[in-house]
Amino acid sequence: MAAGLVRKFVPLTGFVLSMARRWPMNSASIAALASVLARLRRSWRVKFIVMLTNAILSAFRKRNREFKSYGYDLPASRKFILEQCGFRKGTILEVGTGKGHLAACLSEKGFRIISVDLDPETLKIARAHLAALKLERQVIFRKMNAEKLLFSSRSFAHVISVDFFHHAKNPLRCLREMMRVTRKTLLIADLNKKDMRIMDQVHRKEGNKHEASRITFQAMKTCLMENGFTVKSYRHTCHQVFLVQRRKS
Repeated sequence: MAAGLVRKFVPLTGFVLSMARRWPMNSASIAALASVLARLRRSWRVKFIVMLTNAILSAFRKRNREFKSYGYDLPASRKFILEQCGFRKGTILEVGTGKGHLAACLSEKGFRIISVDLDPETLKIARAHLAALKLERQVIFRKMNAEKLLFSSRSFAHVISVDFFHHAKNPLRCLREMMRVTRKTLLIADLNKKDMRIMDQVHRKEGNKHEASRITFQAMKTCLMENGFTVKSYRHTCHQVFLVQRRKS
């Protein structure tokens, strides 16, 4: 049995380490790492899980360094966004999980998060990311369409969505759903023109095409204000941030 385990896992270990050292750390390679992690967790081989989680964290650090070389400092941008929100303790709804970066930041601050995304591969990466940081118990991940959130109206005091709207097929529907489930505060942040150019460069380098937003910031702001919310705007190097409050009746 021991010999069989060695034959099974040693090649896998070499595969993981080679990815961490040589592969371009794009979404596809991170998804592959996340998929391997999911299988290893079920195999209860702890030392391989540790090795793989370290590889995943290394992949994210490498990705962050790449973006920073173009002028987009992801950690600094997320820090700025969270400084604007003023959220208190409680459960936060995150719309648009992405790779789990924001969920990780909120978890480290003690929040509990319900994070929704329609893409199962994205959710797989986010779960692996939070597991690598030992924060997975703070977050409930759910596959869900932001155009039809499966929550009651005004069921969350705080809702947050970062870097989601430029991916949304029907952004106004998503925005209306976020307004519907928000009881108090909604924070929206998305890439400004500078960062959209950076994203285009990075994705072209990887042979991909980055999605362009189907809604302007002004259209979002107008919709929010017409539906009973106040909007404060903040600008960071690469982000436009809206801090949105429901008006008191």
